[in-house]
Amino acid sequence: MASECASHIHCQAEQNTSFVKDQETLDRHRTLGVSRKDEGALSVYTFRVWAPRADSVHLVGDFVGWEKGRPMTALSHGVWEYHLTTEASLEGMKYKYKLTSRGKSRYYTDPYAWQCEATEPFASVVCTENRFHFQDTVWLTHRRKNTLPLYVYEIDTATWRTHNSRPSDEPFAVFGYRELADTLTPYVKGLSYTHVALSPECFTAPAYLSPSTRHGSFDDFLYFVNKLHTNGVGILYPFPLVNPITQFCDGVCSYHCPSIIAYTLLALLHFAERCHVDGFLLPSTNEDASALAAFAASEIKKSHPELLFLHKGSLDASLCAFDAVSNSRKESALSRYLSCDPFFRRYHHKELALDGQTLLCEPCNSDRTLMSGFFGNYEEKFATMRLYHTYRLLYPAALHAYMGNELAPFTPRQHKRELEWFLLDFSMHQRYFSFVKAANALHLESKALYAGDCQVLYENENDNTLVVAKQYEGECLIGVFNFSAVLLSDYYLPIQANCHEIFSSDSIAFGGSGHENTRKNLAAEGGIVLDIPPLCAVILRANKIESN
Repeated sequence: MASECASHIHCQAEQNTSFVKDQETLDRHRTLGVSRKDEGALSVYTFRVWAPRADSVHLVGDFVGWEKGRPMTALSHGVWEYHLTTEASLEGMKYKYKLTSRGKSRYYTDPYAWQCEATEPFASVVCTENRFHFQDTVWLTHRRKNTLPLYVYEIDTATWRTHNSRPSDEPFAVFGYRELADTLTPYVKGLSYTHVALSPECFTAPAYLSPSTRHGSFDDFLYFVNKLHTNGVGILYPFPLVNPITQFCDGVCSYHCPSIIAYTLLALLHFAERCHVDGFLLPSTNEDASALAAFAASEIKKSHPELLFLHKGSLDASLCAFDAVSNSRKESALSRYLSCDPFFRRYHHKELALDGQTLLCEPCNSDRTLMSGFFGNYEEKFATMRLYHTYRLLYPAALHAYMGNELAPFTPRQHKRELEWFLLDFSMHQRYFSFVKAANALHLESKALYAGDCQVLYENENDNTLVVAKQYEGECLIGVFNFSAVLLSDYYLPIQANCHEIFSSDSIAFGGSGHENTRKNLAAEGGIVLDIPPLCAVILRANKIESN
């Protein structure tokens, strides 16, 4: 079904959106929203909106009234325009567009506005005084080379941290963009995440691209982006398809509508070029929306190949115009495998398959957390968390983590409360945090982990063991996983390699028992011998792997 949607959308787009590739049209759409030109003591504000199916459009707002407003003039290709000359500044004032189509009128937020109200009725905010100057030239040059791995940390800006741990819906509780940038950037950098993704939960009106005024001005948001970039961290923005943007036209269009396809392309270009975001994160919606997003990604990449497009949710492989696509079924299978009694895991060993390009998502937003779902007692749950996290680092794919998982919470996240930072006052949670920091640093420093070819060297479903090799340009790392709850002492692996241990999830510093192989000669006749602690992942560095 998904491939049929993609084919239909691609056909429609090729026939009806050719004008989007016209430079004059692109330049005009880059001026959509509100712009200002000063003429002596007067200021001319130009409002432009794209409404191809509207019979008439009126500008309404604080400065022209909310009922009748001012009629806008129709230009070519569905663009409507209105010039307002005034002596007074309109900055910070609210406005909307009143669209009439087929005898029905509706009020719409400007999808090209640079600011939007955080609460109902989600009015657009006039914002033209952009004095911010980016200082991220080095980052923009670097990202074009695509030399970084992709490890995404997704956050809800309202609840990552709040002032004095207050609920996010209280006045002055949330951090502003600048305060958030100064706090979040060193935190993410310290945990070796390469990109920050803004969750759709950040936006009360997620169908609109504009950042919410809840965290500050548009310049404040650009400061947030610039702060991340100048510290070597990318930023991904929510793709504007959570609620059907088709409603912007006349409420009856489908995702197959050429107008919607064109709108999507132009809106993404508009935002990416102005705000320097590094890509877009598309939550799982439906097959039609995913097909539209796939087409938009493929088209935009022709002019901006450095932009990233990630899709969360199960998606047909034929639509992989995305840089990474999550597989929620596989992630759920892995969680189920680790939630069952280790004695019975032998019957589910195939769920550990490492095939396919996947953006793995940690399911933290469900009715239970990873910690509460995993099998075992208190210490075993932490051991399983460390095993799970290390296993994901060797996955041949991009990686994705939702905020808070690095704290190993036992209870589901409260959507109006900040993360449970108090957990770091407890020894095991603090040690798990140290583990995440060390494991992520190893992932970032080792090209074999994030860019190497993946090969399964050995697996034994009766012992619940799996051995995986990652190789890249002469660097070879071997991951040895023990998914059972027993110590595998002097365990023989038929792998001919000269190797030594460089990382163990069972380290005392990480909350484990400290059963390591750092002082042990692993060489054996025709293979290697090592101790693998229960529920443990061991990473070995090898000079070369010889075929048996």
